[in-house]
Amino acid sequence: HLATLATAVPTAVGSTDPLDTDSDDDGMPDGWEIHFARWAVLDDRWTLNPIDRTDRFLDADADGMTNWEEYNAIDPALNELDAIQSSPQFFVTTIGTAPALQQWPIIIVSESFGSFVSDAVLNASGPTADPNNPDTDGDGIIDGMEVLFTAWNTSAQTWTLNPLVPDDGDFDADGDGLLDRQELALAFEQPDNGEVHPADAPL
Repeated sequence: HLATLATAVPTAVGSTDPLDTDSDDDGMPDGWEIHFARWAVLDDRWTLNPIDRTDRFLDADADGMTNWEEYNAIDPALNELDAIQSSPQFFVTTIGTAPALQQWPIIIVSESFGSFVSDAVLNASGPTADPNNPDTDGDGIIDGMEVLFTAWNTSAQTWTLNPLVPDDGDFDADGDGLLDRQELALAFEQPDNGEVHPADAPL
C-alpha cells in the first residue's frame, strides 16, 4: 500500500514478485528502485517504483539521464537484468509521442560507463549512476552533459566523458586545443564545435 500526501488514503497498487528480479519489467531491478526511491511531493508519486514500469523514462534528478540510463550505466558484467542493453550505447528517445529505447548504430563497443569505474569509486558510490544526484561523480559536469558529449576514443579505448568517473574530460574531441572539460566549463563552447545533437545523444 502507498499513501498519498494529499489524501493520506492508502491506495492498493499491487506488490512485487518475490521470484522476479524486475517485477515491472522496466529494465531496473526491484532492489535498486527501492533503494533509490524518493517521494516527489510536487508530482505526488515515487520517483522510482518497482511495480510501475513508466518510471524508467522519468528523470528524478533532472540531470538529462533517465532512470533507466542511470541504472544501465552499470558494468554489463554486473548487470542483474541485461548485459547487452547498456548506457550510453542505448538511450531513451521519443518515437511519435511515446518514449522508447534506441541504440546508437555508430557505437559498436560493449563497454558501458560502468566498465571504467575503479574499485575505490565502486566501493564509495556503487556501480551505477545515482538517480538522485545530478553529478554522480562530483566532477562539476552534470551526468546528462557527460552523456550528451561523450564519444568513444579508439586510441585510449575509453569514453571521453563518463558520469561515473571523476576528473575525466581530458580529451580534445574537436582538436581545437581546449580539453572537453574546459569547453564545457566555458558554457558557450561544445566539444564538437557547437554542433547540435539530440538530448542524451553520444557523439
